[in-house]
Amino acid sequence: MTQSPWKQRPGYQRILFPIDGSRDAHVAILELVPLALASGAAVVVLEVTESQRQVLARASSAGWLPAGDGFLTEEDVRSSMEAQRRAAADHQRRVQFELEQAGVEHVELIVAEGHAGPVIVETAESTRCDAIVMATHGRSGLSRMLLGSVAEYVVRHSPCPLLLVPAAPHRRRPETSRAAAASR
Repeated sequence: MTQSPWKQRPGYQRILFPIDGSRDAHVAILELVPLALASGAAVVVLEVTESQRQVLARASSAGWLPAGDGFLTEEDVRSSMEAQRRAAADHQRRVQFELEQAGVEHVELIVAEGHAGPVIVETAESTRCDAIVMATHGRSGLSRMLLGSVAEYVVRHSPCPLLLVPAAPHRRRPETSRAAAASR
């Protein structure tokens, strides 16, 4: 009798965990920890910050690019990027502490800059992760069209299995929406 192919697959070795510092992104840790512990996988915690071009584009669209002498200074841009890197490192240290407290033995921290979707996919490939666990903010309609969807990009381009965790599970439970409609 041949052994089932399901029993032959080894557990995950490296799991990518992209975060953005939000409470929504942190919800995915509840799914990540049991998966990492069951497989003995290392966890690569990734936070993506804005590039110089993105900082300038955000400043321009917010209406404060032309300031003082007419332009955002290089120092303003560097300061914004450095503040993002510091915040990302703080988020990562908190997540690392939580993972280690839960028993995850190997945690690697990466801060990268650029557009989140492509950076997540590139990091999964370059660090040889064999799974990605990430939250999805669950935006739809106009906000998704305007902001784009990191999760959608990763779904379409991921080099490995992907577990998307809804950030706000109450949004998807029909009994909650029925109860809210009944209370009106």
